[in-house]
Amino acid sequence: MEKHPTATILVVDDDPGIRDALHLILDDDYQVIDAVDGNQALTFLTSTKIDLILLDLVMEHSDGFEVLERRSEAQFIVIGLDTRASGSDRALKAPATVTDLLFVLGDDVTTGNSPSRQYSPRIRSVLDHLGTGYVGASVRAVARAVGASPDHLSACFQEEIGLPLKVYIAKLRVEAAMWLLAEAGEKLEAVATRVGLHDASHLSKLFARYAEARPGVYRRRIAGTPDQQRHR
Repeated sequence: MEKHPTATILVVDDDPGIRDALHLILDDDYQVIDAVDGNQALTFLTSTKIDLILLDLVMEHSDGFEVLERRSEAQFIVIGLDTRASGSDRALKAPATVTDLLFVLGDDVTTGNSPSRQYSPRIRSVLDHLGTGYVGASVRAVARAVGASPDHLSACFQEEIGLPLKVYIAKLRVEAAMWLLAEAGEKLEAVATRVGLHDASHLSKLFARYAEARPGVYRRRIAGTPDQQRHR
């Protein structure tokens, strides 16, 4: 039976690792839309019903205060240096990790089929490590970083996350590449390098497997898609 998302989350954050990780973990249960700055977020708010906004107030090229001032029926979770200044529903002190965000999201978004996720300390370490360091990641390198054997870590990761660790890393790279192709307009070789792949051929193979399209086809398709529909 097909599963239908029951809540829409807008992630406003300029950190691609955070956005990509939240997509991978939450897309099965929620409609996740992402924006890289306040202006893009405001565009979504005028055209899309949002249930919860995860808002970074300390983005590099813009801040999120204008979005915060545009109060709507949506709940807010903000990330800031001074959480007392936000006046939001929930606040996290910057910098926040992937598992910090998953914890508060579990508290703030309630659905009939999406219980709050509880991960073991080791898997939380893996998620946080990949949220900032997926570019140079491999199963062996991640296992070394968290002090586990590759085989044991892979088995634990699949049990808790539902994906093999190797597949999760590959999908993170594809998510990041999708954004670079859609928003940054970079050449395939440059995109492959930025997401930690050897060449455009490797990127193309991962795209075909996990995005069900070659990068060039995806870029042409997304070029004719409104911004509000680009990030699932």
